[in-house]
Amino acid sequence: MGVYYDFYSEVLVDNKWVNIDSYVLGLDGEYHHCLTISGKSYLREAIDNSDEYNHEVKTRKFEAFDFQTAIKDQLRGPPIMRGFVDRHYIAAFQRRDIDSIEEWLTATDYASLDKPEQQAYSYYEWDDREGWYAVFKSLAARIEVLVENFNNYRIKDMRSINVKAKDVRVVICVS
Repeated sequence: MGVYYDFYSEVLVDNKWVNIDSYVLGLDGEYHHCLTISGKSYLREAIDNSDEYNHEVKTRKFEAFDFQTAIKDQLRGPPIMRGFVDRHYIAAFQRRDIDSIEEWLTATDYASLDKPEQQAYSYYEWDDREGWYAVFKSLAARIEVLVENFNNYRIKDMRSINVKAKDVRVVICVS
Protein backbone atom coordinates (compact mmCIF):
# COMPACT_ATOMS: atom_id res chain seq x y z
CA MET A 1 0.00 0.00 0.00
CA GLY A 2 2.34 2.79 1.16
CA VAL A 3 2.11 6.51 1.68
CA TYR A 4 1.21 8.90 -1.15
CA TYR A 5 2.28 12.53 -1.40
CA ASP A 6 0.06 14.78 -3.51
CA PHE A 7 1.26 18.32 -4.26
CA TYR A 8 -1.13 21.15 -5.15
CA SER A 9 -0.18 24.68 -6.21
CA GLU A 10 -2.00 27.79 -5.05
CA VAL A 11 -1.54 31.54 -5.53
CA LEU A 12 -2.63 34.40 -3.30
CA VAL A 13 -5.10 36.69 -5.09
CA ASP A 14 -7.12 39.34 -3.27
CA ASN A 15 -6.21 37.73 0.08
CA LYS A 16 -7.58 34.35 -1.04
CA TRP A 17 -5.67 31.22 -1.99
CA VAL A 18 -6.64 29.99 -5.47
CA ASN A 19 -5.67 26.60 -6.88
CA ILE A 20 -3.77 26.91 -10.18
CA ASP A 21 -3.33 23.24 -11.05
CA SER A 22 -4.41 22.14 -14.52
CA TYR A 23 -7.62 20.43 -15.50
CA VAL A 24 -7.95 17.96 -18.35
CA LEU A 25 -11.09 17.14 -20.29
CA GLY A 26 -11.56 13.41 -19.96
CA LEU A 27 -13.15 11.00 -22.41
CA ASP A 28 -16.21 11.07 -20.19
CA GLY A 29 -16.71 14.78 -21.02
CA GLU A 30 -15.85 15.84 -17.47
CA TYR A 31 -12.90 17.95 -16.35
CA HIS A 32 -10.43 16.20 -14.06
CA HIS A 33 -7.99 17.87 -11.70
CA CYS A 34 -4.29 17.24 -12.45
CA LEU A 35 -2.09 17.46 -9.39
CA THR A 36 1.12 19.47 -9.61
CA ILE A 37 2.98 16.27 -8.78
CA SER A 38 2.08 13.03 -7.02
CA GLY A 39 4.04 10.00 -5.93
CA LYS A 40 5.43 7.83 -3.20
CA SER A 41 8.96 7.27 -1.88
CA TYR A 42 10.85 9.55 -4.28
CA LEU A 43 8.79 12.48 -2.98
CA ARG A 44 9.48 11.46 0.63
CA GLU A 45 13.20 11.92 -0.06
CA ALA A 46 12.54 15.39 -1.47
CA ILE A 47 10.47 16.34 1.57
CA ASP A 48 13.21 15.11 3.90
CA ASN A 49 15.76 17.34 2.14
CA SER A 50 13.80 20.57 2.38
CA ASP A 51 14.96 22.95 5.09
CA GLU A 52 11.49 24.43 5.51
CA TYR A 53 9.38 21.33 5.97
CA ASN A 54 11.79 18.61 6.93
CA HIS A 55 9.98 16.11 9.19
CA GLU A 56 6.91 18.31 9.73
CA VAL A 57 4.59 16.72 7.22
CA LYS A 58 4.82 13.21 8.68
CA THR A 59 2.16 13.77 11.31
CA ARG A 60 -0.29 15.96 9.38
CA LYS A 61 -2.61 15.14 6.54
CA PHE A 62 -2.36 18.57 4.84
CA GLU A 63 0.43 21.13 5.10
CA ALA A 64 1.10 24.31 3.10
CA PHE A 65 4.56 25.75 2.42
CA ASP A 66 5.94 28.82 0.74
CA PHE A 67 7.14 27.96 -2.79
CA GLN A 68 9.99 30.46 -2.74
CA THR A 69 11.63 29.29 0.50
CA ALA A 70 10.65 25.62 0.48
CA ILE A 71 11.55 24.83 -3.12
CA LYS A 72 13.11 27.64 -5.17
CA ASP A 73 15.70 28.55 -2.53
CA GLN A 74 16.75 24.89 -2.31
CA LEU A 75 17.82 25.09 -5.96
CA ARG A 76 20.10 28.09 -5.49
CA GLY A 77 23.77 27.97 -4.74
CA PRO A 78 26.63 25.76 -5.81
CA PRO A 79 26.10 22.25 -7.17
CA ILE A 80 25.21 19.77 -4.45
CA MET A 81 27.75 17.12 -5.48
CA ARG A 82 31.54 17.55 -5.72
CA GLY A 83 34.59 15.36 -5.80
CA PHE A 84 37.28 13.83 -7.98
CA VAL A 85 35.67 11.86 -10.79
CA ASP A 86 37.11 9.64 -13.51
CA ARG A 87 37.37 11.81 -16.62
CA HIS A 88 35.46 9.24 -18.70
CA TYR A 89 32.50 9.42 -16.31
CA ILE A 90 32.50 13.22 -16.49
CA ALA A 91 32.36 13.12 -20.29
CA ALA A 92 29.60 10.48 -20.26
CA PHE A 93 27.60 12.47 -17.70
CA GLN A 94 27.91 15.69 -19.70
CA ARG A 95 26.81 13.88 -22.89
CA ARG A 96 23.91 12.38 -20.89
CA ASP A 97 25.09 8.86 -21.68
CA ILE A 98 24.74 8.17 -17.94
CA ASP A 99 22.19 9.69 -15.56
CA SER A 100 24.29 9.78 -12.43
CA ILE A 101 27.86 9.68 -11.22
CA GLU A 102 27.97 6.78 -8.80
CA GLU A 103 31.67 6.79 -7.90
CA TRP A 104 33.93 9.67 -6.98
CA LEU A 105 36.82 10.32 -4.64
CA THR A 106 37.11 12.72 -1.74
CA ALA A 107 40.12 15.06 -1.63
CA THR A 108 41.77 12.72 0.91
CA ASP A 109 41.27 9.65 -1.30
CA TYR A 110 42.52 11.52 -4.35
CA ALA A 111 45.64 12.72 -2.50
CA SER A 112 46.47 9.12 -1.53
CA LEU A 113 46.72 8.06 -5.21
CA ASP A 114 50.05 8.02 -7.10
CA LYS A 115 50.56 10.80 -9.63
CA PRO A 116 49.88 8.53 -12.65
CA GLU A 117 46.59 7.35 -11.06
CA GLN A 118 45.57 10.95 -10.36
CA GLN A 119 45.80 11.72 -14.08
CA ALA A 120 42.62 9.70 -14.68
CA TYR A 121 40.60 11.98 -12.35
CA SER A 122 39.45 15.56 -12.42
CA TYR A 123 37.73 17.71 -9.78
CA TYR A 124 34.07 18.08 -10.75
CA GLU A 125 30.92 19.69 -9.33
CA TRP A 126 27.49 18.55 -10.47
CA ASP A 127 23.82 18.40 -9.58
CA ASP A 128 22.11 15.07 -9.13
CA ARG A 129 19.74 14.28 -12.01
CA GLU A 130 17.87 11.81 -9.85
CA GLY A 131 16.68 11.92 -6.27
CA TRP A 132 15.35 14.86 -4.29
CA TYR A 133 17.18 17.58 -6.22
CA ALA A 134 15.70 16.42 -9.52
CA VAL A 135 12.24 16.27 -7.91
CA PHE A 136 12.59 19.88 -6.74
CA LYS A 137 13.78 21.02 -10.18
CA SER A 138 10.85 19.28 -11.84
CA LEU A 139 8.40 20.64 -9.28
CA ALA A 140 9.74 24.20 -9.63
CA ALA A 141 9.51 24.02 -13.43
CA ARG A 142 5.92 22.75 -13.27
CA ILE A 143 4.85 25.43 -10.83
CA GLU A 144 6.50 28.17 -12.91
CA VAL A 145 4.49 27.01 -15.95
CA LEU A 146 1.28 27.00 -13.89
CA VAL A 147 2.03 30.54 -12.66
CA GLU A 148 2.77 31.70 -16.21
CA ASN A 149 -0.51 30.19 -17.44
CA PHE A 150 -2.39 31.81 -14.57
CA ASN A 151 -0.81 35.21 -15.29
CA ASN A 152 -1.67 34.88 -19.00
CA TYR A 153 -5.27 34.11 -18.10
CA ARG A 154 -5.40 37.10 -15.74
CA ILE A 155 -4.23 39.41 -18.53
CA LYS A 156 -7.07 38.17 -20.76
CA ASP A 157 -9.41 38.61 -17.81
CA MET A 158 -8.40 42.31 -17.78
CA ARG A 159 -6.89 42.13 -14.32
CA SER A 160 -3.48 43.60 -13.68
CA ILE A 161 -2.26 41.08 -11.10
CA ASN A 162 1.08 39.49 -11.93
CA VAL A 163 1.71 36.60 -9.56
CA LYS A 164 5.34 36.07 -8.51
CA ALA A 165 7.02 33.10 -6.79
CA LYS A 166 6.53 34.79 -3.39
CA ASP A 167 2.75 34.62 -3.94
CA VAL A 168 2.74 30.84 -4.44
CA ARG A 169 2.36 28.09 -1.89
CA VAL A 170 2.58 24.35 -2.22
CA VAL A 171 0.05 22.21 -0.39
CA ILE A 172 1.05 18.64 0.38
CA CYS A 173 -1.55 16.01 1.15
CA VAL A 174 -0.25 12.85 2.78
CA SER A 175 -2.50 9.81 2.43
